[in-house]
Amino acid sequence: MDTKSKNKFKETLIFIVSIYLLLISTVLIKNSIKNAEENTIPYFESGSFATRVCNMFNGVAKEPGDSLTNDEFQKVKSKYQNILNKKQKEIENEYVYRIKLAKESQDNVLLNALTTERDKKISDVRKENYRTNEQIKQEIIKEKNTKYARNKEELKKKSDFKYYIKNKSTGKIDTNLDDPSKLESAISNSMHYVKLPHGDNISRYEYINSYCKDNNCEMYFIVPKDISQDSIIYEEYEMYKRNTKHFIQSSIISVIILVITILIFIYMKRNSMVYGEKFQRIYSKFIKIPFGIRIIIGILMFPMIDDFMRYEEFLIGMRLSREFIYLTIIGVIVIYYGCCAYDIKKLKSDGIYLKETTNKFFIKRINNSFVYKNILFKIIAFSVITAGVPCVIQEFLFISFQFNPEEYIFIIIYLNIYLFVIIPCILKNIGKFNKILQGTKKMSEGDLNFLIDVKNKGALGELANNINNIKEGYDKAVTNEVKSQRFKSELITNVSHDLKTPLTSIINYVKLLQQEGLSQDEIKGYIGILDRKAERLKVLIEDLFEASKVSSGAVELNIEKLDVVSLLKQALGEFDEKIQKSSLDFRIKIPDKSIYCQLDGKKTWRLFENLISNVLKYSQENTRVYIDLQEKDNKVIITMKNIASYEMNFEPEEIFERFKRGDESRTTEGSGLGLAIANSIAELQGGKLYINIDGDLFKSIVELKVIK
Repeated sequence: MDTKSKNKFKETLIFIVSIYLLLISTVLIKNSIKNAEENTIPYFESGSFATRVCNMFNGVAKEPGDSLTNDEFQKVKSKYQNILNKKQKEIENEYVYRIKLAKESQDNVLLNALTTERDKKISDVRKENYRTNEQIKQEIIKEKNTKYARNKEELKKKSDFKYYIKNKSTGKIDTNLDDPSKLESAISNSMHYVKLPHGDNISRYEYINSYCKDNNCEMYFIVPKDISQDSIIYEEYEMYKRNTKHFIQSSIISVIILVITILIFIYMKRNSMVYGEKFQRIYSKFIKIPFGIRIIIGILMFPMIDDFMRYEEFLIGMRLSREFIYLTIIGVIVIYYGCCAYDIKKLKSDGIYLKETTNKFFIKRINNSFVYKNILFKIIAFSVITAGVPCVIQEFLFISFQFNPEEYIFIIIYLNIYLFVIIPCILKNIGKFNKILQGTKKMSEGDLNFLIDVKNKGALGELANNINNIKEGYDKAVTNEVKSQRFKSELITNVSHDLKTPLTSIINYVKLLQQEGLSQDEIKGYIGILDRKAERLKVLIEDLFEASKVSSGAVELNIEKLDVVSLLKQALGEFDEKIQKSSLDFRIKIPDKSIYCQLDGKKTWRLFENLISNVLKYSQENTRVYIDLQEKDNKVIITMKNIASYEMNFEPEEIFERFKRGDESRTTEGSGLGLAIANSIAELQGGKLYINIDGDLFKSIVELKVIK
């Protein structure tokens, strides 16, 4: 790892560690502040202990008497009414089938008897279960007093609390102390005691204070030192001690971590490690999220903040995996809202960014959607229906069943998703569709240069790409057809020129021979010229037939295993005399080992012959010619390079056209078919012929498949 990478890793590591330390200190400080009052007061001054005292008071001091609430009365009355209705229903069900049969058989005697019997049973049940309001009231009071007496007896037996209640008016004492006279001793040997009424009117004992004053009572609630460790009060007492200890530890740790975090910030600032660069890198990823999705994520994350803020067991039990996940989630939420805040600030301060965002998110999509208004109208109607139906249903349910307003959270989330995700997505796809319609219209009008600009993925994007590909294919086909027509025109011109030249000479010399008074030497000379021109014409016609046959594939190949090295050497041997007579310096590099291919010997010979002949005809005098043969990647590659004797102002692929010659003056004896024939022969045998032109350097490359 180089120094730059090490420094980058170090900066990233310090950044992550500092973020986690900052989060840890923040959470610990938040918990310390939130629970400061609860964790710094002793247990016996807490609300939890006051609740235990109030429960004891309600159990032993507050007698129910004859008091009765309306809710208690209605509850018991409803119970008796339900019992009566149930029994009456059972009786009616018992007789319903029998009465039905009696009616169907028109047995009035039986019908009257069954009806009378049923009504009597119902009347007896009503008498048995009927209770007057006074009877119900007395029954409730009796049950409450019985329950109170039972609970009081059980509380007296428990050792969690000792209580002493004295009515000053009557002198009556109610206590669960073994010896009521030893109250002072019980107080002096207690962990804690509460004396009521309290002169300070402490709010947590306000109700008991009022009762004591109204009834002229004095009360003591005592927690003995020898309280059982299994009791609830002892467990709560120990828990408060642990919480206080944890609070102190957390406060110290949070301060230490905060100091360390500040020192890391100072270190990063001195060493030019700016948090802003890291944040900008995160923000650059953040803005790639679609604007609507960002809003939805922010809304969905908001309830999570409240849940995490209620998490008060951080670092209790040191379950590090849980705490790491907790911190990571908080970190992600904080960074996300930081990016949101930065984005809002940027939208306010940067008018160009605001314009680009709104244009990209709404305006551009709406404008694209308005190209074909009929489609947009249908989409808007669909959107109104799909968005409106859930709202109507929610309102109906709320009115009909009086749902809690919190139920509206569903419709709020739904509408936000619909507004910031679904509608922009619909507009985006409408825009894509309209672009496709516009593009196909342009293409149908003949504008093949128009490109449908749909960059995003999806079905419509794929459709746009397919149409673009079809357009490009069609454009290429048209270009090729135009090119083919041009080549055909050139072919006719070239064929006419190349055939006309020897034919004109033959006609002219025949006319000369027809003249009288020619000497034998003149006649012999004219016949020699006629012979050469006729031979030239024959070669042109044979080459033309050969080119037509091989280009159309209408030629039989005698494929066999051949040594390409030997075949090329033989071809060069055949041209040795011409090579020696030329002023060209041939540099030949052919390996000694045999390389075999599946080829037609005669056709391959013609391939080599045409390439070597092309080199001899069109090379600049007194230049070097390089012929190289090598085996590479299961292919034999034959390269021939020469310096052209003329300016090559044509494309390499054009040289493969029939009668195409690099020498536009057509002063050489070439037919213009050699390379076209060579290319067709190579392709027929599964090979390739490439032409490269670099200035005056002409390079032909033949590739043939090797067999092992």
